[in-house]
Amino acid sequence: MNMNEGAPNIVLENEAADRMIEQLMVTDATVEDVRPVKERVKFLLLEKAKELFESHETFPFPGTRSGLRDRLKAEQDDYPGFSTPINVLLNRFDQEGMKVVLGAESGCGNVYVIPANSDDVYMDNLFPRHLALDKITDERVRALVRLDDLYSLR
Repeated sequence: MNMNEGAPNIVLENEAADRMIEQLMVTDATVEDVRPVKERVKFLLLEKAKELFESHETFPFPGTRSGLRDRLKAEQDDYPGFSTPINVLLNRFDQEGMKVVLGAESGCGNVYVIPANSDDVYMDNLFPRHLALDKITDERVRALVRLDDLYSLR
Protein backbone atom coordinates (compact mmCIF):
# COMPACT_ATOMS: atom_id res chain seq x y z
CA MET A 1 0.00 0.00 0.00
CA ASN A 2 1.30 3.45 -0.87
CA MET A 3 1.28 5.50 2.34
CA ASN A 4 0.69 8.62 0.26
CA GLU A 5 -2.58 7.42 -1.26
CA GLY A 6 -5.51 9.43 -0.02
CA ALA A 7 -3.36 11.39 2.42
CA PRO A 8 -3.21 15.16 2.19
CA ASN A 9 0.06 16.69 1.08
CA ILE A 10 1.45 17.93 4.37
CA VAL A 11 3.77 20.92 4.10
CA LEU A 12 6.74 20.68 6.44
CA GLU A 13 6.36 24.18 7.79
CA ASN A 14 6.16 24.97 11.47
CA GLU A 15 2.41 25.63 11.37
CA ALA A 16 1.64 22.22 9.85
CA ALA A 17 3.97 20.48 12.29
CA ASP A 18 2.37 22.33 15.21
CA ARG A 19 -1.10 21.19 14.11
CA MET A 20 0.14 17.61 14.00
CA ILE A 21 1.63 17.96 17.49
CA GLU A 22 -1.68 19.32 18.80
CA GLN A 23 -3.53 16.38 17.28
CA LEU A 24 -1.09 13.90 18.83
CA MET A 25 -1.20 15.57 22.25
CA VAL A 26 -4.97 15.61 22.77
CA THR A 27 -5.26 14.18 26.26
CA ASP A 28 -8.33 12.04 25.64
CA ALA A 29 -7.14 10.78 22.25
CA THR A 30 -6.89 7.03 21.92
CA VAL A 31 -4.23 5.14 20.02
CA GLU A 32 -6.77 4.66 17.24
CA ASP A 33 -7.32 8.44 17.09
CA VAL A 34 -3.68 9.25 16.51
CA ARG A 35 -2.62 6.21 14.46
CA PRO A 36 -3.33 7.80 11.04
CA VAL A 37 -1.37 10.93 11.97
CA LYS A 38 1.48 8.88 13.45
CA GLU A 39 1.66 6.71 10.31
CA ARG A 40 1.72 9.80 8.10
CA VAL A 41 4.49 11.33 10.22
CA LYS A 42 6.49 8.09 10.00
CA PHE A 43 6.08 8.04 6.22
CA LEU A 44 7.27 11.66 5.93
CA LEU A 45 10.16 11.02 8.36
CA LEU A 46 11.38 8.04 6.35
CA GLU A 47 11.02 9.88 3.05
CA LYS A 48 13.06 12.85 4.32
CA ALA A 49 15.67 10.55 5.90
CA LYS A 50 15.98 8.53 2.70
CA GLU A 51 16.43 11.74 0.68
CA LEU A 52 19.23 12.93 2.98
CA PHE A 53 20.86 9.49 3.23
CA GLU A 54 20.89 8.97 -0.54
CA SER A 55 22.37 12.44 -1.10
CA HIS A 56 25.56 11.34 0.75
CA GLU A 57 25.79 14.89 2.11
CA THR A 58 27.35 15.85 5.38
CA PHE A 59 26.01 18.67 7.51
CA PRO A 60 27.41 20.93 10.22
CA PHE A 61 26.69 19.57 13.68
CA PRO A 62 24.35 22.02 15.45
CA GLY A 63 24.97 20.69 18.93
CA THR A 64 22.44 18.90 21.09
CA ARG A 65 19.40 20.01 23.00
CA SER A 66 19.80 21.26 26.53
CA GLY A 67 20.51 18.56 29.10
CA LEU A 68 21.01 15.76 26.60
CA ARG A 69 24.72 15.24 27.24
CA ASP A 70 24.15 14.77 30.97
CA ARG A 71 21.20 12.41 30.40
CA LEU A 72 23.14 10.25 27.93
CA LYS A 73 26.21 10.28 30.18
CA ALA A 74 24.10 8.93 33.06
CA GLU A 75 22.68 6.20 30.81
CA GLN A 76 26.18 5.26 29.64
CA ASP A 77 27.38 5.05 33.24
CA ASP A 78 24.59 2.53 33.90
CA TYR A 79 25.30 0.53 30.71
CA PRO A 80 28.99 0.94 29.81
CA GLY A 81 30.26 -0.28 26.44
CA PHE A 82 26.94 -0.16 24.59
CA SER A 83 27.79 3.06 22.74
CA THR A 84 30.66 5.45 22.14
CA PRO A 85 31.15 7.63 25.26
CA ILE A 86 29.06 10.76 24.76
CA ASN A 87 31.97 13.19 25.23
CA VAL A 88 33.98 11.34 22.56
CA LEU A 89 30.95 11.16 20.27
CA LEU A 90 30.13 14.87 20.58
CA ASN A 91 33.78 15.78 19.89
CA ARG A 92 33.66 13.67 16.73
CA PHE A 93 30.43 15.34 15.62
CA ASP A 94 32.02 18.76 16.20
CA GLN A 95 35.12 17.84 14.19
CA GLU A 96 33.54 15.80 11.37
CA GLY A 97 30.02 17.11 10.98
CA MET A 98 27.19 14.61 10.62
CA LYS A 99 25.28 12.50 8.15
CA VAL A 100 21.84 10.94 8.18
CA VAL A 101 21.56 7.15 8.15
CA LEU A 102 18.78 4.61 8.29
CA GLY A 103 18.79 1.78 10.79
CA ALA A 104 18.55 -1.88 9.83
CA GLU A 105 14.81 -1.72 10.46
CA SER A 106 14.25 1.61 8.73
CA GLY A 107 10.62 0.75 7.99
CA CYS A 108 10.05 1.03 11.74
CA GLY A 109 11.18 4.66 11.74
CA ASN A 110 14.78 4.02 12.79
CA VAL A 111 16.60 7.16 11.65
CA TYR A 112 19.89 8.34 13.11
CA VAL A 113 22.62 10.93 12.70
CA ILE A 114 26.20 9.75 13.03
CA PRO A 115 29.59 11.47 12.64
CA ALA A 116 30.38 12.09 8.98
CA ASN A 117 33.36 9.68 8.93
CA SER A 118 31.63 6.89 10.82
CA ASP A 119 29.95 3.77 9.49
CA ASP A 120 28.98 2.46 12.94
CA VAL A 121 25.29 3.25 13.32
CA TYR A 122 25.07 1.08 16.45
CA MET A 123 27.82 2.72 18.52
CA ASP A 124 27.97 6.28 17.18
CA ASN A 125 24.35 7.39 16.85
CA LEU A 126 22.06 10.13 18.02
CA PHE A 127 18.43 10.53 17.05
CA PRO A 128 17.61 13.59 14.95
CA ARG A 129 15.37 14.81 17.79
CA HIS A 130 18.52 15.14 19.95
CA LEU A 131 19.83 17.98 17.75
CA ALA A 132 19.54 21.64 18.73
CA LEU A 133 16.75 22.67 16.35
CA ASP A 134 17.42 26.41 16.63
CA LYS A 135 21.01 26.00 15.38
CA ILE A 136 20.26 23.92 12.27
CA THR A 137 20.96 25.84 9.07
CA ASP A 138 19.77 23.32 6.46
CA GLU A 139 15.99 23.35 6.07
CA ARG A 140 15.90 19.66 5.08
CA VAL A 141 17.66 18.68 8.31
CA ARG A 142 15.34 20.99 10.26
CA ALA A 143 12.34 19.21 8.68
CA LEU A 144 13.84 15.82 9.62
CA VAL A 145 14.27 16.90 13.25
CA ARG A 146 10.71 18.27 13.44
CA LEU A 147 9.35 15.02 12.00
CA ASP A 148 11.41 12.95 14.45
CA ASP A 149 10.05 15.12 17.27
CA LEU A 150 6.53 14.37 16.09
CA TYR A 151 7.19 10.67 15.60
CA SER A 152 8.65 10.28 19.09
CA LEU A 153 5.48 11.62 20.75
CA ARG A 154 3.29 9.03 22.43
